[in-house]
Amino acid sequence: MAEKKTETLDFDALLENYDEEQALKTLSSALEPNVIVVEGDAVAKFPDGSIYRLPLTFSIDDADALKEIDGDDAVEQMRKLFSRLCGETASKALMAEPFQSVSAFANRYFELFQKVNQASLGESQASLR
Repeated sequence: MAEKKTETLDFDALLENYDEEQALKTLSSALEPNVIVVEGDAVAKFPDGSIYRLPLTFSIDDADALKEIDGDDAVEQMRKLFSRLCGETASKALMAEPFQSVSAFANRYFELFQKVNQASLGESQASLR
């Protein structure tokens, strides 16, 4: 909810050289978590310093459970995905992060997950030749 702030701000001076595209680019960059692969997990460091790990491999049972989230909206899908893969406590903490950061992490996670699947599929097909 927006609040009326009583801070002193020279709005007109800020508006003189205002570049919305640059302001949004800066904000987006500040919200983006850094994501690396460590020991088979996607590990993300969020802007506030919090670190979260999600496995890039999981069981058929996990895959079946995750199929059930297809009909949910994006937020509910993320909530269920994180709850299933990183546990309730970590999931609650992760869902308290800024939506844009969590969404960026989810997108990056699925990119990495897809790369792992493609790499293993390529190795499987190569071994059949």
